[in-house]
Amino acid sequence: MTIADPAVPSPSRSNATGQERISEATKTNCCIVGGGPAGAMLSLLVARAGVPVTLLEAHRDFDRDFRGDTIHPSTLEVLDQVGLADRLHDLPHAKVRGVRIVSPTGVYPLAVFSRLPTRFPYVMIMPQSRFLEFLTDEAKKYPHFELVMGAKVERLIEEDGAVRGVGYRFDAS
Repeated sequence: MTIADPAVPSPSRSNATGQERISEATKTNCCIVGGGPAGAMLSLLVARAGVPVTLLEAHRDFDRDFRGDTIHPSTLEVLDQVGLADRLHDLPHAKVRGVRIVSPTGVYPLAVFSRLPTRFPYVMIMPQSRFLEFLTDEAKKYPHFELVMGAKVERLIEEDGAVRGVGYRFDAS
């Protein structure tokens, strides 16, 4: 798999022969585009399996607004299966053990997580940025894992009808 970082933006990225200029090309066995929870976890699992992997994330850091800062019991179970749940729990977090609706006519339970058949009968509240840092820090323990922040993937590199890599632009801002 080739990961290519095109040269600095210009009106035309092609040279005189019509070939795209590449400022740097990297080879890896696996390239994962997107450092959200799924991409970060997949990268970690691939690295743990001994496969060279590069994770490309468009942003320069994980500290931004996300859609959710919750880690659900099923996710905690998966993290437990791969030996990470206890370390994750060492980080600052909160737990929601249930949700209820309060109205003028009474209090009504909407969700009672203690009824779940799990070691984790709650929803963990943690900033997603911290969770992503946790996963990628774990992946960095493996020598064949690489994280490239600021890598805005722009295209697939195809050869002989198969995807063989990606082209991205590095955003230093």
